[in-house]
Amino acid sequence: MTRIRVLLDPAGKTWATRCEGADVIVRAGAPGKEKESTKSQADAKAAIAYAQKEEWSRLKKGFLLINPEARAGEPRMHRYLGQGYTGAMPVADFKGQLLCSRNLASDMHPQAAGRDQLVVIDAQAQETDAFEAPENTLIWNAQYAPALDRLLVQADHGVLAWSPATRTFEALAKENRTPASFLSVAGTRAAWFAQPELVVRDLSVSAGGADLLRHEAHPQLHGGHTPQMEGALSSRGVLAFCVKAGEVQFLDVAGGTARPAWTGDFEMVTKLCFTPDGRWLLAKEQYGGWTLRCFDLETAAPRADWPELGNLANSDFALDPSGERLAVAHRGHIEVFEFATMKSLLRFAVDHVIKRCAIAWIGNDAIGVRTDYGCASLYAVNAAG
Repeated sequence: MTRIRVLLDPAGKTWATRCEGADVIVRAGAPGKEKESTKSQADAKAAIAYAQKEEWSRLKKGFLLINPEARAGEPRMHRYLGQGYTGAMPVADFKGQLLCSRNLASDMHPQAAGRDQLVVIDAQAQETDAFEAPENTLIWNAQYAPALDRLLVQADHGVLAWSPATRTFEALAKENRTPASFLSVAGTRAAWFAQPELVVRDLSVSAGGADLLRHEAHPQLHGGHTPQMEGALSSRGVLAFCVKAGEVQFLDVAGGTARPAWTGDFEMVTKLCFTPDGRWLLAKEQYGGWTLRCFDLETAAPRADWPELGNLANSDFALDPSGERLAVAHRGHIEVFEFATMKSLLRFAVDHVIKRCAIAWIGNDAIGVRTDYGCASLYAVNAAG
């Protein structure tokens, strides 16, 4: 497939590349006055690398990629986020737009150095909103709760809530003494770790912000260095959590009754996520097999037909809002699977990534991406039209 990228500068001039084999055809200039030239490279791989390098230099100068007609697997939008990568890359659907973060590095905003800023970007690559986290705070996770119209944020190792109405942060859980935390949202309920307890709280006005569950938990140190603490809350009222290698525990929020645990040969778990219907739990493993696993709550056993996905180091995954498709980002590509069969539906390269990127579905037809190079993107999943 021919690779085509079209960028626009702030003045409306076009800079476009078309990779055909080892050739990069560049078209640049004002609309109707573009000039075309060919930059021949050693091979097709070198041609794409050259095109990406040139595109990135222009994105850093304020050029934008906007392509509402993108085919499946092509970018609809690219925007440079700025410098100051810290390793924290939250990404979420915020009212149908892409929400991600950038660090306000000293060379950009000296008065705000060390502070994370959340930005909302629409399909036209425009920043429609932006708000800063408290000083000296890194944002690791952000989840918008439509039922509450609030954005919940895992900031350092505490939990904050941001209201679009008041545009202020409210502390829900203070920062833990040890670097162990998680955040999960289901409807009007949210779960987190407020040392030494797991907490599930109903944040709705009608519930008065009541705690539905508090359960003491003590994260073990994996390898003697990193606390193991991950959790996920399901739409069925089940809290899954992992505090030690090889075991994920389950509690019914109503009453705190324990369900059969998921045990296996996995090591540290860095992400847990339920499917929207609450039946399946996905777990991303670090160390050990470095892979993605799936557990069936109805049979209380690992999913029998789950494929061997191999080593997924530096990966991320996301389920679409219906739970019908699973996207996995790994080694500079995103692959989309039909979740019921795990048949591959689409695989495409991600632009402007060094080692890893974070992903989230934005609606049902686009995947939002935040790369470690500082690029915010939307990729089409369904063909235009």
